[in-house]
Amino acid sequence: MRAEYIDDANQELYVLQYFDKVKESNHIVKMLKHEIKQEDNELDTMYIVLELEGHDLFDYLAQQIKGSSEEEILETSTYEDNLIKIIGGAALPLKQFHQHGIHGDVKLENFVLAKEQSQNDVFVKLIDFSTSVLENQSPTNEFIKRSVPYKAPEIWNTNNACVYEDPKKRPNIDQIVEYLYNDVNIDYHLTEEEQKEIKNRERQKIEDERFLKKLNNKKRGRLHCWFCGLC
Repeated sequence: MRAEYIDDANQELYVLQYFDKVKESNHIVKMLKHEIKQEDNELDTMYIVLELEGHDLFDYLAQQIKGSSEEEILETSTYEDNLIKIIGGAALPLKQFHQHGIHGDVKLENFVLAKEQSQNDVFVKLIDFSTSVLENQSPTNEFIKRSVPYKAPEIWNTNNACVYEDPKKRPNIDQIVEYLYNDVNIDYHLTEEEQKEIKNRERQKIEDERFLKKLNNKKRGRLHCWFCGLC
């Protein structure tokens, strides 16, 4: 194993082993087995076997909007309803994780669909814990540096460790919802030029405000302060 990956691999294993002992962790992906072997090149290789789940939320949303024009996506409620399900589904894994630590790399690719789904909700599980920090650990400068490009809500608009020391400095739920909504919109169906065009249109501003109000009204009970690790 290359030296630069050792800490990541060890942290991934540590977090998986930790949650294996946590009773309420059905939204955290489970490790089935792990093994460390010395290969021919004399470098240790770590193998981690996880339970098999489905697509990540990035691919899931892409499938939901496939074949729809950008105008249709922005003007119909179908896209909004799907987005509400996705953000609401992502809240539960974060609730469970943030009772024990900070994930540090919150993005749609790190949520995967569980094999068993209901018709009304999107049941997802959280993955990828190499940059996570549990409550019995301390965040490092490397953790902060590596997480910033992904704008993880835990460290969004904050300096190094203040989110761990002072929960009041963390973003509130409205900021996080808006962050996720904007992030999803940019990731999926808008090029850079299209982003500029739509941002200049008053209709888009109205659509955004209407969506955020709808999301907060429908999912307020699930998207709470724990979404950003306040509790």
